[in-house]
Amino acid sequence: MGKLTGVLIGCGAIAREHLTVLAELNNVEIVAVCDISTARAEAAAERFGIARSYTSHRDLLADLRPDLVHITTPPASHFPIAQDCLAAGLNVFCEKPMTVRYSDFCTLKQLARDKGCMLMENQQNRFHSSIQSIEELIRSGELGDVIEVQICLSLNITGANSPYVDENAPHFGLTLSGGVIGDFLPHIAYLVYMFTGKIVDVAYWVEQAQARLASAGRRVSRHDKG
Repeated sequence: MGKLTGVLIGCGAIAREHLTVLAELNNVEIVAVCDISTARAEAAAERFGIARSYTSHRDLLADLRPDLVHITTPPASHFPIAQDCLAAGLNVFCEKPMTVRYSDFCTLKQLARDKGCMLMENQQNRFHSSIQSIEELIRSGELGDVIEVQICLSLNITGANSPYVDENAPHFGLTLSGGVIGDFLPHIAYLVYMFTGKIVDVAYWVEQAQARLASAGRRVSRHDKG
């Protein structure tokens, strides 16, 4: 069996994490990258020794038929790009959150089923050694019955070097429903689901950090309960 081929759409910061790991795999070859910025696309291709770069994902899809497409663009663009990829019969691996609206996710899910394609959101923390160790403790019965799960993420999102407070380049997370919390919520959600199963009710609150961002004049959205 030959190498699997992949392409990556969106050459920002998280793309470098994907490309760094993919470069270490012997059975995968990234054959092209794409970004609306010519400079970012060409820089990523040069840095990782990738043969081709594009500024239009539709041009890329017209030229190539990879085994897998990595989508690492900001969340608002995930839906149209993933839809185009799935419609072309390509497997999709998408950064979180997969879509901004649940209805869009449902559309992608059905399209993937119709086309017989894989559609997967990046949930890398499932494979962290600490998470796998906890899973093994539960499976073995050593931990006992799970009656409560707490997931905590410790990030200084308002620190001096945080991308969330960079006035020159507003972070996409600030435009999400729930603001910055919405950017990290998928990680919390899938980890909770792993240990509790189906969710039947949800309670939430606004973190102090979100209020601090708002008071600093940053644009932060809130999700109304309903």
